[in-house]
Amino acid sequence: MRRSAVFLVATLLAMPTLSAEKLIADELYTEKEFLAVLEESGSLVRSLSENVGKRRADLTSAQTLENPALAWNRESAGDEVEQNVTVSWRPPRPDQRKLSVASAEAQVRAAEATLANDLLALRLELRRAYAEWAVATARAELLNEASEELAALTQRAQQRAESGEAAGLDYRRLRLATSAAQARAALAQADLTRWAGQARAWRPDLPNNAKPSLPHLPDVPSAAGIDNHPSIVALAEDHDAANKSADLARKATEMPRVVLGWRHLDNGDATLDGPLVGLSWNIPLASRKRAATLRADARADAAAARLELQRARIEAEQTSALTTFQLLRNATTDAAQVASDSGHAVEAARVAFQLGESDLTTLLDTLEKSTAARSAALDLHREALAAHREVERFQGSPPQQNSSPQESLP
Repeated sequence: MRRSAVFLVATLLAMPTLSAEKLIADELYTEKEFLAVLEESGSLVRSLSENVGKRRADLTSAQTLENPALAWNRESAGDEVEQNVTVSWRPPRPDQRKLSVASAEAQVRAAEATLANDLLALRLELRRAYAEWAVATARAELLNEASEELAALTQRAQQRAESGEAAGLDYRRLRLATSAAQARAALAQADLTRWAGQARAWRPDLPNNAKPSLPHLPDVPSAAGIDNHPSIVALAEDHDAANKSADLARKATEMPRVVLGWRHLDNGDATLDGPLVGLSWNIPLASRKRAATLRADARADAAAARLELQRARIEAEQTSALTTFQLLRNATTDAAQVASDSGHAVEAARVAFQLGESDLTTLLDTLEKSTAARSAALDLHREALAAHREVERFQGSPPQQNSSPQESLP
């Protein structure tokens, strides 16, 4: 029994570690580097900017005065000829133009805020892809390490059983444990392959040896004011634009169209030339803008309701997100500490087994519990990262805080 223990412990202590060549081969990427694809000139940003361009075009249209109309006509009846050259133009009504421009400006600001909110959602989706990729990488390394460790023990036990140095029971038990560990490692590798593929879908420029570093958990931020949240800003500007459009719709009377020109008459015996001056004015006797006013009022009322509902939602969700993140961050910190200390438990189990104070069952149980504790710490870290993304979602921007890097997970 003593010789068997010595061989098993020696094998455990001689497990291969990550070589310097492997560390050099992997090109580590941080979350910040991964999110660099969100630069303003990037295709992802441009793909979401169409509405802003349209609203800016609407503003240009609102600021542009109506073009004058040039007309020329000639009438001939026998010896009589009449020719008219006119220029007509309708000047803008100052208060209508002011409201039209102000409404268009509010729509531009609403579109820009909507774009900021869309970019926030895109950033969070990228953060999720990176976090899942990083956690899957760490989990695959952990389970591969456990699988290789058990495989080495199994191989050594098989050699001893075949040589008659020990009974085959230890080998069969180790073989079962190795099979289970290899299955878990295969599932983890499949999960890593899937998330690595999703990460590369966002960043096809990543090299083949790219490896993510597990993001640290930042400090819990304080609650942020909701008035600057891009979704609130977008709805507030949309409400302002709707109100101005409703005010504009109530101004049914427009400025008259001014007509200036020159008339030439020729009846064969004499000619007559003279200026033309006239006005053309649409008089809204039938309240033709009543329907437009009703539509504008309905839009303004709906915009006010959407703004009210969004304010209540953002305020409640931000409080919930902060509480959830604080809880998970604290749990992750505790789990990471326990997982880090699990190495001491494994070492103690190895020594006890070497001295004959415990059996193989105790050693295998300690190894399994150590792997389970480290895997559970990864699960908590993953959920805490997701909770922090929710904090960012409901604060409307990356939370401002003094970030203190968390102790790395073992």
